[in-house]
Amino acid sequence: MEQRIRRLVLQVFTHLASLDLTDYTNPTFEHFVPRLFDFGDIRRRMNELERGQMETECRMNVRKFLTAFFLELKRV
Repeated sequence: MEQRIRRLVLQVFTHLASLDLTDYTNPTFEHFVPRLFDFGDIRRRMNELERGQMETECRMNVRKFLTAFFLELKRV
């Protein structure tokens, strides 16, 4: 179960980083990134995607992601 959650977080992480590469003013990016991840890590992932790297060396805080995701669900 933990591995599945980590894979989900990695997919969200990569998707949000790729959103900013295509559109700098994307409202989804601006809403979720500060809540779910550290911007420095997102920026590193964006640089990796620009270089064509498929794997990331960034550290993702799964606990922070799950806490922020839960709070976002409660808010909606």
